[in-house]
Amino acid sequence: MSEQGDGPPPDRRSFDKSTVDRWQVFGGMAGVAALVLSVLGGVRDLVPLSLVAAGVVTLVGIGLLHRWSRRPPRTAKGAVLPVAVTVVGLVTAAVLGLLELRPADRPAPTGDGQTGDGQTGDGQTAAEFRTGTVRLNAGSSIDFDTTAEGDGVSAFPTPRTDLTFDRSVQAGHLVVLDGPRSYRSCATSADPATTVAFEQVEHGSALCVKTSEGRWAGLVVVMVDGAVFEFDLVVWETRPV
Repeated sequence: MSEQGDGPPPDRRSFDKSTVDRWQVFGGMAGVAALVLSVLGGVRDLVPLSLVAAGVVTLVGIGLLHRWSRRPPRTAKGAVLPVAVTVVGLVTAAVLGLLELRPADRPAPTGDGQTGDGQTGDGQTAAEFRTGTVRLNAGSSIDFDTTAEGDGVSAFPTPRTDLTFDRSVQAGHLVVLDGPRSYRSCATSADPATTVAFEQVEHGSALCVKTSEGRWAGLVVVMVDGAVFEFDLVVWETRPV
C-alpha cells in the first residue's frame, strides 16, 4: 500500500532559497546603482548611456563574484572572470564619470575687451548692458533685457523671452557669425534665422541675438549638446554703426 506524505510534492520549477537570495542581492545592487546615477544626473543634468552601461557591467561582475563565493569549491580560476568583469566596469565608470563631471573649458576672450568687442565702427564703443556665463537646460528660455536675480532664465518661454533652447537654439532674430563676436558684426549681420540646430554650433562658435528691446546679445558657445547649452554672454546697448 502506498503512503502519502504530509503535503504535495515540491514544485521543481519554484526557486530555492539560494536563488531568491541571489535575486535579492541583485535587486539591492540595482537600487544602489540607481541612487548613484540619480545623484550624478542631478550634478551633471545628463547621465550618458556609456556610463549607464559601465554601471551595468560592474553590477554583473559583482553578481558573478557573489555567485562564485556562494558555490564551492571556490577556486582561483573560477574567480578570474568575475574579477575581470568587475574591474573593467569600475575603471570604465570611473573614467567616464571624471570626464563628465570635469569643468567645461572656457572660450578665450574675443575682441578688445574681456567679454566682447563693442566697437561700433564710428570710433565709439557700445556700452555693455550685461555680461556673464549662462547655462540653459533643455526647454529653458532667457530674457537678455534684464539684470534681475536669476539672469532672466525661466523654465518655459514668456512674452519677454529672447532665446529658447530645446534641442535647438531658437530666437526671433538669430545669426551664426563666421568670425569673432563683436557689436559691429551683430549689428551689420544679414539673413537672420529663427532656429539653429545644436549640431550646427560647437565650442567657440559666435552667435548674435536681437533682443525684444532692440539690444544686441553676443554669445560665444562654451558647450552644447541635446540637453545643455552653455555660453559666454555680452549684451550691448544699441548704438549707430
